[in-house]
Amino acid sequence: MGEEFVLNRLRIKFMRGEEVKYISHLDMLKVFERAVRRAKIPIAYSQGFNPHPQIIFGLPLSVGVTSDAEYADFELTEPVTPEDFMDKLNRQLPSGLRVISAKHLNAKSNIMKSITRASYTVIISWMGEGGIDGVKAAVRAFFGQGEVLVQKKGKKGMKEVNIRPMVYDLEVKTFSDIGISEYKEDSACILMTVDAGIDSNLKPELVISSLNDLSGMDINVEKVHRTALYVNSDGSVLDPMNENALL
Repeated sequence: MGEEFVLNRLRIKFMRGEEVKYISHLDMLKVFERAVRRAKIPIAYSQGFNPHPQIIFGLPLSVGVTSDAEYADFELTEPVTPEDFMDKLNRQLPSGLRVISAKHLNAKSNIMKSITRASYTVIISWMGEGGIDGVKAAVRAFFGQGEVLVQKKGKKGMKEVNIRPMVYDLEVKTFSDIGISEYKEDSACILMTVDAGIDSNLKPELVISSLNDLSGMDINVEKVHRTALYVNSDGSVLDPMNENALL
């Protein structure tokens, strides 16, 4: 029974490109459900009056955001190799969605409950004086603060939240630093790693808002791209496809 349990669950990593960045999370679920049916993958269904496919996604992606690091867990009714699963699913997914890797899954906790951090590349632009040096000064000021308060939407409406302990890395880069050349002057990118998941989730836009407050500049978000998600596995922060995160 233990071995059968392992073989019947898979975790995938997939990318979400420009072509599908305006699809809502609910519509994304439907896209994968239809692709699984067309691919004739033996997906398991929940019990009850309204059975649904046993597919669990990681942290939902905001509309308009692209990603190289999306994840989903699948429960099947019979064994399928990761290689066959990837091949069959990729043949049915639309342009802009592609499975990058797939592995057997034995962890009790699903991907949604396990996510703890996320990394993003945020393209920014600004108006007026300060330039990239002003943005870098704002980042230094951010880490120099005991607390950084922003207005964050919660279940009971807007509330003031200290986001300082929710940010682990924040770095300003020029486009030449990361090998990109098509962006205009008065723009740059910020690499950040922040809290993500069910217990604590910080959107990149709120970090940029705090930098605006600290700098007095008019910094605007041009594009957000998710580069990584991380899970908590026995107190360690790991890539979701790490073998220790799958056990």
